[in-house]
Amino acid sequence: QGTILLYAELYDRGEIVESGTLVLEQRLLAADSAAPYRLIFEHSAEGPLVLGLSGAFAPDERLTALTVTEQRTSVEGRQYSLYAVIINLNTVAVTQGRVVGALYAGDRLLGFHAVDIEPLASGESLPVEMHWYDIAPGTDYHHTLAADGITQTE
Repeated sequence: QGTILLYAELYDRGEIVESGTLVLEQRLLAADSAAPYRLIFEHSAEGPLVLGLSGAFAPDERLTALTVTEQRTSVEGRQYSLYAVIINLNTVAVTQGRVVGALYAGDRLLGFHAVDIEPLASGESLPVEMHWYDIAPGTDYHHTLAADGITQTE
């Protein structure tokens, strides 16, 4: 599996007050794309958060993208819902599937979900849905959705 490690340093008045390492949930990252991450600090600070690449490990050669189709969204009250269909277009079955969805308001990440999915035979599809709660009505939201899995040998 592909692994992308980041290190983070939280600064306050020019001094590092806390640091940490995180692993991206998304295992495949296309050029010029973004992936959500989560890191919780115990301290608050006035300074910047600096992120750097700590390590990137090549994905298992069997890690493959799955096709995301039929994306649709709805906003009802303070809930944003995303519906899509994941399809395995590979010629072999895929296991250890994962879907990562992120919700944005402008360029600000509001939250993300990483969901493991059941194995998919070649040509098989699976509906997925994700929900974000307590959103502000009337805001212009957009999302990203990525899916991948490990192909099985023929």
